[in-house]
Amino acid sequence: MEVLGLLLSIPVAFGVSAFYSLFALLFLSGRDPLGVAVRVLSWMVLATLAVEAAGLAAIGAVRLHDRLGGLFTTIHILVLVLGAPAVANLVARLARARGLTHIAVWACTGLACFVVGVGLVFGNVVISEQIYGVDGLGVVPQ
Repeated sequence: MEVLGLLLSIPVAFGVSAFYSLFALLFLSGRDPLGVAVRVLSWMVLATLAVEAAGLAAIGAVRLHDRLGGLFTTIHILVLVLGAPAVANLVARLARARGLTHIAVWACTGLACFVVGVGLVFGNVVISEQIYGVDGLGVVPQ
């Protein structure tokens, strides 16, 4: 059943990515204070994602969770939820700076948001199974 849910998440992620990319293109452009704040927060989210990935690569999900406890869970969920929009915001800004048309910016942003979003969802499944076990009872598979 879990595989079915993951497969169904792909078209949903694509639709949400396309919608958010259009939103970012229309409302988060230019040098207005909201756009600048969103870009700064996007960089912070990506930095947090990089730190989380380095920690996972260095000591693994179980040990990282044991050391940080609820803080790791909070950071992981924030990165999971905000990671794809953060990438979309920065890709949209970069694509606009390169002078691409609105359709090309929307396509690049949507594709980047989709790829990162699906990657984060699959990564979340792996991390959750490592920490809580396949059945979610906290028994790590041998």
